[in-house]
Amino acid sequence: MGTVLKKKARQLRLKDVYFLGNKRPVKNPHKYLKRAKLFVLSSLCEGFSNVIIEAMACGIPVIATDCPYGPREILNKGKVVYPHEPVKKITFCKYGVLIPPFDNNNEENISKVKLLAKAILSLLTNNKLRRHYKKMSLLRAQDFTLEKMGEGYYQVIHDLVNN
Repeated sequence: MGTVLKKKARQLRLKDVYFLGNKRPVKNPHKYLKRAKLFVLSSLCEGFSNVIIEAMACGIPVIATDCPYGPREILNKGKVVYPHEPVKKITFCKYGVLIPPFDNNNEENISKVKLLAKAILSLLTNNKLRRHYKKMSLLRAQDFTLEKMGEGYYQVIHDLVNN
């Protein structure tokens, strides 16, 4: 997939597109994030996605696949009941945008890639929407400060010990 995307980026003469992959960790992602207009996470599966929080802390609007665990919880900020069906269309959540996750069915993935492209274009071409999600990203990132995360861990441990 990466080679196809790189070729397409060259064909479209896109500038400042980085395909970092997952083979070598980036020691300081901030140098890339601070220049980004939006952040796209197209994972097939996630745990808690630190990279979404890092992007949000830089005020970057987020588009993510509604893969199992992670993006929905961060972008919705609500209780998620499992199991749940992933979104079937572009879904503008409180803190970011969810798109349907990719799967092994190539026929369906073509339509999902088109939805991803549409979501990307909607944020790149609509300055008001992009500014809204920039503001919401910064707001949501505040829920994951060291202090708040520490308080959360303390509460969980406290509840476990006392029950």
